[in-house]
Amino acid sequence: MPPFKTYIAENKETSLEDFRQLRDRTLVFTDGSCTDGLIGTAAVLYVDYTHVATLHYHLGSAEHHTVFEAEAVGLILAACLLLTRPETSFPATIPVNNQAVIRSGENPTAKPGHYLLLRFRNLIRHLHEKKDSSREDVTVRWIAGHKDVEGNKVVDREAKLAARGAANSSPKHKLPIALRKQLPCSIPALKQHHNAKLKKLWKDEWSISTCFPHLSTIDPTLPSRAFMKLMGSLCKQQAGLYTQLRMGHTPLNTLVPLQMQRLP
Repeated sequence: MPPFKTYIAENKETSLEDFRQLRDRTLVFTDGSCTDGLIGTAAVLYVDYTHVATLHYHLGSAEHHTVFEAEAVGLILAACLLLTRPETSFPATIPVNNQAVIRSGENPTAKPGHYLLLRFRNLIRHLHEKKDSSREDVTVRWIAGHKDVEGNKVVDREAKLAARGAANSSPKHKLPIALRKQLPCSIPALKQHHNAKLKKLWKDEWSISTCFPHLSTIDPTLPSRAFMKLMGSLCKQQAGLYTQLRMGHTPLNTLVPLQMQRLP
């Protein structure tokens, strides 16, 4: 069982309505952002509807990190604010606009990025020990993003600021120990970047192929996922025949005229 409660409303409207009825004095909004190929996150603490403090963290390039990681780090920053700021009181709520990170936080596994959620859970346990709180005192709640909620707007702006560069990260002494050094690269991010490079190389080589002028008149989007999906439904022989016909690599170009000449 996680050391905090979670709540995900059925839809955006319900999430906002439930938030408006919330009476917790302490709220910590979090958000992750990818801006111009860079990843950052922020957590914004409100006490009695007043903006008290903000923490920023720059993860690095989108080639090495994911927005999911940024959302998870945002939770770590939120726990740090609850743990270190004297203004906080309980019960407290952490509004998050990413349902996936909330569900993953309930039961972290060996999936990429989940180690950050384990660190968040450990910080919440430490919070309970230090401030004599319990699981019932901390709720991670889904709230629809980019809606008319001040905390959402502020944390979105601060996350974009954190994404712009390492200079915008909060001073190391204000960050939890887990974030005082560069995070390891994300395997999914590295794979995605590598696949993107391969796709670009594929397109570049295809554009100079001798088959390109002919086939581009039939399907200018090639190489495309639609074509690969179509080929996936055919057996190897059918796919080969179809591709040869479309690319003009068949003996029909010479055989058909000969056959026509033999006709009476």
